[in-house]
Amino acid sequence: MVWLATWSISPEGLRFWSGPGEDITVTPSEVLRNLGLTALGVIGLPLAIWRSLVAERNARVAERSHQNERYQTAAKMLGDSILAVRLGGIYALDRLARESPKEYHITAMELFCAFVRNPPHEEADTAAEAMESTPEGTDKPGKKAQEEPIPLRQDIQEIVERIRTRSKTGIEIEDAKFRLNLLEANLGKAKLFRANLSDAILSRTNLSGALLTIANLYRAYLTKANLSGTFLTGANLKEALP
Repeated sequence: MVWLATWSISPEGLRFWSGPGEDITVTPSEVLRNLGLTALGVIGLPLAIWRSLVAERNARVAERSHQNERYQTAAKMLGDSILAVRLGGIYALDRLARESPKEYHITAMELFCAFVRNPPHEEADTAAEAMESTPEGTDKPGKKAQEEPIPLRQDIQEIVERIRTRSKTGIEIEDAKFRLNLLEANLGKAKLFRANLSDAILSRTNLSGALLTIANLYRAYLTKANLSGTFLTGANLKEALP
């Protein structure tokens, strides 16, 4: 047997009847309350969604502002006269580039390359020191001192390491709109084992004594680069420009 629900209006309120023993009466106050709750739900849901979207947008703006502050602080640290501060700036900039590669990878690499090309705050003229160094008991520069590449400063080697180990995501971003610019940089004795330097600008760069074993130098610009004593075993030099 199929029962059909019916309803009627009585002085007590709305009366619903759906079968024997199932007589339900809803008072006017309950009806008004339920209608009010329904109306609040209809109005409140879009409001809740809007508040959620606003909160999410504000969170993104705050995060972007915080990242910009981090970048500016790290960039400023790179120009400090104290080595430890510069190293802290290098690590901070590298961390930011890895956390937000789309926003900061290219910018960080541009800043790193600029630092290597024109390193600030030379604590000493290391090239002059090497040329003037003499074996004990002689007055002229030793031949070995003149021929050996000058070791990199610690901060420059740290930047080279950041370039060498940059993330796969960062390298993929570079493919579209960036190439490493190390024109005329001093990278003597740099440790660039397995480094991805494809399309890099290395013209007139000093790479004497550098470790470029298994490095990717595909289509790199090597015009007039100093490659004396450079370790190139297993390096990809396909289409590299001499």
